[in-house]
Amino acid sequence: MGLSERRAAFVVVLVIVIGSPRIARAQSGSASAPEQVPGSVLLHIESPDPVDLQRETGDRRDPFYVACTSPCDEWVPATGRYRIIGGGTRASRRFELLASSGRETVVVSPASSTGFGVGIAGIAIGAAALGIGVLGLLLSALPSDDPNGPTSNGPPTWELGLIAGGLVAAAGGVTLVVLNASSHVHQTTAAGPSLRSWSGFSASDGARREAAVPRYAPAVSWPLLRIAF
Repeated sequence: MGLSERRAAFVVVLVIVIGSPRIARAQSGSASAPEQVPGSVLLHIESPDPVDLQRETGDRRDPFYVACTSPCDEWVPATGRYRIIGGGTRASRRFELLASSGRETVVVSPASSTGFGVGIAGIAIGAAALGIGVLGLLLSALPSDDPNGPTSNGPPTWELGLIAGGLVAAAGGVTLVVLNASSHVHQTTAAGPSLRSWSGFSASDGARREAAVPRYAPAVSWPLLRIAF
């Protein structure tokens, strides 16, 4: 092998050694990053419980389909109406994405389906106990037709107990129903916190979350060896 051939082979090997890590990094980066779709938003969902993001279809028989599952991190259509729902989690109100492109984060405060059901049961039991207690109180206040019949001068204890217990059960049931009526959603975009905040969240929460993200300074390097020819 001549000198020129050895130099050419050396150059080829050098190019392969230098270029391989860069090609590998580019391939790994493209494989890990989701591919952008025109007219879509890269959506991230934050929720303490697993939830589904469902999109309206406009079909009465099948009104929703699952667009993604938390934490999502997928490109979803920027248009259309969505809702959050999950196993044991009540559905949220329908909402639209704020961003027409880029990134958006949806923070979910799940409402419990079990809590809602317990609240309904508490209201029903409380109303029944309250009605029986009031009815017993009214009957005990009626005069007796038999003058020799039993009389009671004491307070109507069981009637008052039923009324008090019914009021407590009904109040607790109403509280559970109100707190778990629907899951709450708060949206933020990459440009800053959203002005659209629903119960349980505020725009300042989004600002604090944005401020908590670390900002990294660009790397700085200095040449250690300078060679002049």
